[in-house]
Amino acid sequence: PHSIGQFKIINKTKTRTGSSSHLNLFALSLDVIVCIIRVKMKSKRALRLAYPILLFLNIAVQGFSPSHRRRTFLLKSEENEETELDSQNLSHEVERLKDQLFQLADSTQRGFDASKEERNMAKDIIGQLELLNPTSEPASPYYSDLTYIPGPNVCGKWTLIYTDAPDITTLDKTTPTAQLGRIGQECNPPYVKNVIEWKRPEWAAALPFSGSDNSRILQKVCTKAKASSDNPLQLELELAGFELVAGPEVDSANSNTLLDSITKEGLPVGLVQQSPLSLEGPLTAPFGRAKILYLDEDLRILRTNQNFVAVNIRSEPEWF
Repeated sequence: PHSIGQFKIINKTKTRTGSSSHLNLFALSLDVIVCIIRVKMKSKRALRLAYPILLFLNIAVQGFSPSHRRRTFLLKSEENEETELDSQNLSHEVERLKDQLFQLADSTQRGFDASKEERNMAKDIIGQLELLNPTSEPASPYYSDLTYIPGPNVCGKWTLIYTDAPDITTLDKTTPTAQLGRIGQECNPPYVKNVIEWKRPEWAAALPFSGSDNSRILQKVCTKAKASSDNPLQLELELAGFELVAGPEVDSANSNTLLDSITKEGLPVGLVQQSPLSLEGPLTAPFGRAKILYLDEDLRILRTNQNFVAVNIRSEPEWF
């Protein structure tokens, strides 16, 4: 069980008070009586009097049946005392957990500098948020039948704020010729594109044709995703291609020629600005899967099939 504050979650729902078997039987009996009245009763006046009364009783009884559940969380403290966390306090608890996660992400530089203890703290917070996930079908835009489900979903542009995936946390050590910038993901069915921003390194600022502080290249790994209502929290991914484009901050208004682009934005960005690269073939290859642990309007948490996590916030303002 996961802890929330000093409590442990032991149940996600709580049935309203009442004996379910007796109430269901009584409700069923009232249903039968109402049907008989509607078919057999000859007196219209008696029907007008009896039918509303029985219908009201039926609705009242069914309102206490187990099929009418409210979203509550039954918590047990270390002293074994049960406490109910209802929807009014649920929002406060979620915000508290999110604030803890945001602070941890900031202090560990997106998880790049996180210690083992800090990674365990992040996993514990994420585990608690997973239990409080408010979105039941976040991957619905990727269903094959294009079913529309109201509410938040994965679509949009997301910026990474925390991860423990080593293929990401070592990116800033992979090349001395570029400085790692932001990391994001664009979800636009059927595609999921992983975006990495590369900037001019500080040591190259004095070199000719090195560009400006705003010069940047976006590297995109493009995958195609599928989801199913049978497993609405999971995305199946297949590698579809690669893209290399200049960042949107790059000024293209006065860069009509290759020489203009290189002079203004530097050699690497100037080349990409004039000739963006897009490679996508007719075939795809398995790329893995991702489970959506938590999603609301501004926060999304994923777990990969390698059991690493990625915490993203919606990109506002957009940078890719």
